[in-house]
Amino acid sequence: MDVNIVIRTYLLILAYGFSVGCVSVNLGQAKTEKSESVRFQVPPAPFSRFEPAGADQAWKNPNNGNLISYLSVCNDPADPGLEAMQAEMLAAFEDAQVVRSAERSFNGRRALNTEAEGLVDGVKTRLELLVFKKNNC
Repeated sequence: MDVNIVIRTYLLILAYGFSVGCVSVNLGQAKTEKSESVRFQVPPAPFSRFEPAGADQAWKNPNNGNLISYLSVCNDPADPGLEAMQAEMLAAFEDAQVVRSAERSFNGRRALNTEAEGLVDGVKTRLELLVFKKNNC
């Protein structure tokens, strides 16, 4: 084999290796905020407020374990649709089954009202979910 061909091939591979690169840009985490203007009516007794993980506010009924909570996300650059937000909430369920899902109007906005069943830590759980967008939240 000709030495010049081997050297040229090697230099060509080396030049290609230096010319092809990977650029990585760290855009950081998207900055979202909680809504400061949510208005709600506190659920009556026996519900009592507790500090939730991941929700803005939550109340629990100690008699049966039922929960009422809300979560607000504002100024999300991804701007997900109602169906995507619903899917994200249902992702916490194992074997999620949508029992009912329908569009409705809530607070003057299009909303998605869903009932679903599934397992959470092996416990059969039922959820009613209302997802809507208002004022960039």
